[in-house]
Amino acid sequence: TAAEGVDYTPAAGSITIPAGEIEGAIPVDILGDAVNEADEAVVLSIDSITGDGVIVTDGDATLTILDNDDLTLSIADTVTSEELGAVASFAVDLSGVSEQTVTVRATTQAGSAAADVDYVTPVTGSVTFAPGVSATTFDVSVVDDTVHEADETFSVTLTDPTGRGITIAAASATATVQDTDALTLSVADATVTEGDAEDAALTFDVSLSGASEETIAVDFVVTGNETDGATEGSDFATPDPATVTFSPGATTAEATVTVAADT
Repeated sequence: TAAEGVDYTPAAGSITIPAGEIEGAIPVDILGDAVNEADEAVVLSIDSITGDGVIVTDGDATLTILDNDDLTLSIADTVTSEELGAVASFAVDLSGVSEQTVTVRATTQAGSAAADVDYVTPVTGSVTFAPGVSATTFDVSVVDDTVHEADETFSVTLTDPTGRGITIAAASATATVQDTDALTLSVADATVTEGDAEDAALTFDVSLSGASEETIAVDFVVTGNETDGATEGSDFATPDPATVTFSPGATTAEATVTVAADT
């Protein structure tokens, strides 16, 4: 499998084993390189022999050249949007090119994103580098939905690399799936009758345009109407905190302002 002039210097000649000796050495010059490759072999053959009573019982010997150019694999974090046809594309890289076909197993792991709900399995797959290729991707399809939710994450882990001298440097990476389902808020007018002796509660209905999987908190400000002359402190009081909270799944909430009693 080793190539003449590339992996070793071709040699031919003879070797003399002096009387009284039983062995001799045949040198072969090995040519170094910086290429990751499989271990390679050179075959040395004995063509003829001189010497009375000497016969050849095994005329071929194999020299194995052990490669010492190792490479590492890594996978990088990625970000994608939750929309139709979107994929989370993880960059998978070799630290250099190889003359081998290199493969590595990639396995998805759920985080806040759930398999087959937020992204499409397979749970495991194979990433392959053809000889000479040092960069590729592992793509996972994202599931589009109409649910307002927080950005979610899942991860991919690399295991079981194949190829001589291939190890994993960065084994895990995270995909962030950004939600694209926006909601709007609205508040309705409200009316209350002012009490003579007791304060009254003025309740404003606040609405979301759709349900969310998150808890949503909205601050609000109450201001007097200059035309009608309502004044904060004497006519109404802003609650503290002035916050409207929607529980997950809720689309309505109330903002309540205290209207002061007077005669």
